[in-house]
Amino acid sequence: MNEIYQATPEVGNWYDSKDFPECFKVVAYDDKQDLIEIQYFDGEIAEVDHDSWTASHPHEIPEPEDASAPFELDHDEILELINEIELSNDKTLSDHLRHIDDEDSNWV
Repeated sequence: MNEIYQATPEVGNWYDSKDFPECFKVVAYDDKQDLIEIQYFDGEIAEVDHDSWTASHPHEIPEPEDASAPFELDHDEILELINEIELSNDKTLSDHLRHIDDEDSNWV
């Protein structure tokens, strides 16, 4: 008897399937609504219902190298970015961030 392995969606794990455009990470799983939220390597988010998940026969894969690069920074990178902003042109972080909601602002 040949049994087909069905990968159960595990939040934080990476998967691949011929039915998806690229590898993806499960970022949320709502078993009450039978919805799996996935994030592709490029950062795009999608939802998959459990029937589609099962039909696509996804298989777990190791985390891709630089998997977090397209959509998140680690703590040290955030601190480094903040320091660079604060040191550039003698402006503080608050000087840069105060323009976020200002539609007429010109970023310097």
